[in-house]
Amino acid sequence: DISTSWEQIFSDDKYHLKLVEMQDGYPDVRSITVDFADIDAMNMEFGAYLLQEPDKALAIGVKVIKDQMPGTWDPSNHINLRIDNLPTDATIEVRNLRAKHLGTLVAVEGLVRKATSPKPRLTRALFRCAKCNAEVWEPQTGMILREPLFCPNEGCNKSAPHFNLDERMSEYTDTQKVEI
Repeated sequence: DISTSWEQIFSDDKYHLKLVEMQDGYPDVRSITVDFADIDAMNMEFGAYLLQEPDKALAIGVKVIKDQMPGTWDPSNHINLRIDNLPTDATIEVRNLRAKHLGTLVAVEGLVRKATSPKPRLTRALFRCAKCNAEVWEPQTGMILREPLFCPNEGCNKSAPHFNLDERMSEYTDTQKVEI
């Protein structure tokens, strides 16, 4: 079971300490890096599954992390689970990257040729209704700003809602493009 495997990993003192550090340092610390050698040493089948189905395995790992946080932890907090030191057969040069690698976990080796400066990207937008000033949080994906469809306030006229973006209270993440 994937959840049980992640629970075993995070019960190790090394990773339990990282969980405590993230809890104390959030939002500045929002990532936990797990060494693949620790995963493979604990359960080789789990390691193979992680390489073949990384999206599913990492999503379950994030859920396990959130379940292990104390009751005061906000479950909507964004956490990154990262895997480090992949085996050599999962390390690929950029020129050898092919369609067969889609959906699998690989490490890419190459030289950075160009990198943009870090820029903020809106991840969760706070909108306020122009009529009643009600707050509405709207998750953001992609490059187009998504506004709420209706005002949550029962007394507000919902026929043609207009919302104002509260840029200062909205949540952002830093993004950067890197050319290898």
